Amino acid sequence: MKNKNLILTKITFAIIFILSGLMIFSSSVKAQTLSVTGTITDPNSNTISNVYTYIHKVDWSNSQSVYTDSNGVFNFYDLPAGNYILDIYAYHATYADPNPVSVSVTADQTTNLGNIQLLTKNVTGVLTLPDGVTGVPNIYISAHNASWSINKYTYSDSVGNFGFALSQADTYTVEVWSSYENYDPPTPYTFNYLGNGNLSLGAIRYNNRNVTGYFMLPDEVTPVSGGWVNIHNTNWTYSRGSSVDSATGAFGFYVPSTGSYTVEFYGYNSSYPDPDPVTINITNVNNTYNMGTITLVEPNVIGKITEPDGTTPVSYASVNLHNNNWTVYKYASTDSEGNFSLYLGISGTYTMDFWTYHETYSNPDSITFSFTAGSNVYYDGTHGSEVIKLQNPGLRGRVVKPDGSGASYASVSVHDANYTYEKSDWTSTDYDGYFKIKSLATGTYTMEVTPPWDSSQSLLAPDPFSVSLTRGQTNTDYLNNPIYLSEAMKTITGTIKYPDGTKVTDANVYASKQSGGYGWASDEVNSNGIFTLKVGKGKWEVSIWPSWTSGQPNWGYYDAPKTAKFEEDNDIVESKTLNFNVTEFSATVTGKILNPDGTVPSTYDWVNVSLWSQEGGNWSQIDSQGRFNINLPPGTFSIDIYTSNENYASPDLAPITLAENETKNLGTIKLVEKNEFIKGKVTD
Repeated sequence: MKNKNLILTKITFAIIFILSGLMIFSSSVKAQTLSVTGTITDPNSNTISNVYTYIHKVDWSNSQSVYTDSNGVFNFYDLPAGNYILDIYAYHATYADPNPVSVSVTADQTTNLGNIQLLTKNVTGVLTLPDGVTGVPNIYISAHNASWSINKYTYSDSVGNFGFALSQADTYTVEVWSSYENYDPPTPYTFNYLGNGNLSLGAIRYNNRNVTGYFMLPDEVTPVSGGWVNIHNTNWTYSRGSSVDSATGAFGFYVPSTGSYTVEFYGYNSSYPDPDPVTINITNVNNTYNMGTITLVEPNVIGKITEPDGTTPVSYASVNLHNNNWTVYKYASTDSEGNFSLYLGISGTYTMDFWTYHETYSNPDSITFSFTAGSNVYYDGTHGSEVIKLQNPGLRGRVVKPDGSGASYASVSVHDANYTYEKSDWTSTDYDGYFKIKSLATGTYTMEVTPPWDSSQSLLAPDPFSVSLTRGQTNTDYLNNPIYLSEAMKTITGTIKYPDGTKVTDANVYASKQSGGYGWASDEVNSNGIFTLKVGKGKWEVSIWPSWTSGQPNWGYYDAPKTAKFEEDNDIVESKTLNFNVTEFSATVTGKILNPDGTVPSTYDWVNVSLWSQEGGNWSQIDSQGRFNINLPPGTFSIDIYTSNENYASPDLAPITLAENETKNLGTIKLVEKNEFIKGKVTD
């Protein structure tokens, strides 16, 4: 009987334990709140499963993702209250993804979005080879307007077909960035969509490469595996890269316009350096320019970097080699044995700079040497040379927050009175606030500390102070007694208004320290046009700028920046008020910029239009159709056009006068070809 009672007791406890667990489980399930739900369907109301849905707060502070179930339903639980964006990625073969959905989430309530339909593609095309017939599959394709506020993307299907669902009338550009086999991406294609109906773009064609060649090892037979070749014009408005075919060494590009181009070769080879860049001149884009075979070269600048003992190698150190005016620039990194090699083809005087991320030691001093073409230079311990050694740092220290914890990524600089390169060094603190300064000549220097970027509105650095360094020794004064940042106790606040007193809500405010060392602060005005800057002792200059987040601003500020000066120490609370009144833009200038031949400037060319008076002005870039739209106040303005195309310039344009609320269309303005040049010579 006793055993029977014991068994019954154990069973009772087991049941209680199980029931308690079920109650806890039930409680945890009930604790979840369904915040957002909805169903994904096609245009015919058929539900679609396995659709990736991603919801994030407008400020990206919270996000969740989930796939739709077999009924096309998605659910998001326990979202904090706020405004969200729901993105839907169906990757559907027939239909396009819907536009992002704005969602308002209320605590402890469910937002049911109902059915969200995929969209019928109304702008279609086919991605093809240059023949216009053979489709190119599985390529990422983008369609965007000039401001990129609308950006759609898709992939070509198995036969090259693609499509977008557009709803807003605008000018769009279709772009493809990926090469395919031996073809270069299509030239960006611009089209107008009127906001309704279907539009066929026809064939978007890949380009035949009109610059070709082979990149080989010095034996001229073995391809440079993993090599890369880059081509760019003089001002870098056009730049393309090409991988090197591992089997043949072939590379190639499509160059869209005539002119001079620089071709650079990167072998990423530990044994052979890269050759010098090659300049080519393209006179006809319909012809093929064959560069022949370009090879890696035998090194003639050979070095080794070690720790101060002269033996322990330093791997992954960076070596930069350049001449006095940086027209020749080479780069290498050390291998696991500390070795590096470079190639020079031109006689001259060169400097090597070194960078490492060593925990204990600092960078070697720069080395300047004379080179004669055809000779070899050694810094590897052979041929009577010495290896390049890391140095004991000139100073080690730590920057900490007011609570004594390390201040990561604070900037620290040490310099002489003239900021001489050889007598200056800059670094940033590591995750725990530690830093080191390279070995400098014996002397007294100025040390300046700048707080980390993310703490600019709360922490202050001490004023610049003097530090003594001795060549060959390490100063540890600020290792045992770290440099403390302090809380900002001074405030600059103010309001930004239009002339009628209406608050400006789209302004950025910047403050820079004008005396007593480095310092800066920034803020954005709130919905009441108010800003607040946390600063320290000293004189501060405050400037305001439109945020440009919504395109062309409708105001400008043309008066001098305002200043606020705090003379009390940093631990004294002080406040200054600086209010700003802006100039409202009520007039608008529009127009269109074309090349001399009437074509729209290439998307690779930057074209800016600016209008300025003695009081101020505004500017804008052209869109993909060459159009511009600039808001301005009433007044008389001169017009200037800047283009990055080295062959064209702005025509001479007469000033214009704008009245209140006037819109003036300047029509079509054609750039002009440059036909006059200024030549000269710069000598020492």
